[in-house]
Amino acid sequence: MYSVVFGIVLGANRGLQPSANGLQIFAIYLFTGLVCWNIFSSVLQRTIDGLVELIPLRRKVSFPILAPLVGMAIATLVERSAEMALLLVVYALLGNVGWTTALVPIFMLLVAGFAFGLGLIVAITNIAFRDIGHLVGVGLQLLFYATPVIYPASFLDTHLAPGSLARILLSAATRCTRSCKPSGI
Repeated sequence: MYSVVFGIVLGANRGLQPSANGLQIFAIYLFTGLVCWNIFSSVLQRTIDGLVELIPLRRKVSFPILAPLVGMAIATLVERSAEMALLLVVYALLGNVGWTTALVPIFMLLVAGFAFGLGLIVAITNIAFRDIGHLVGVGLQLLFYATPVIYPASFLDTHLAPGSLARILLSAATRCTRSCKPSGI
């Protein structure tokens, strides 16, 4: 659905550069971004919600609070690994496999680690102010549409004025999300 709406209707695929073997498939670009984004947002939300869920149990039993949170993050990664495996299969079927494809799982682990660390920081704040967890969910939705997950980064060059605040902010977000996408896509 994203591929049809953003690729065809809104024309986000127009600025997409072809891969090393000449393929220019917006759906694969989009799928790569979605897998990365899903890992980030799932680990972040699970870590934030997990600390609140552990408070009643922590009052009854003494255990290191980080242990179940790490377990929750690993479980989330295992759930999302099916998406990543399917993505790697699609890369292989399209012949878009290179040395950068081998780095995809490493980048995904780095994204999960960053999300876990950020989730720990926000989870502590969420203990004192319970609405923070809900606001993070809303913020993640806004950030999803603001970052180049559903459109290529070159889309910014043609649609935003040079030097505008929106272009500066979105360019910074682009640099952060580029590490999740192999250079061949």
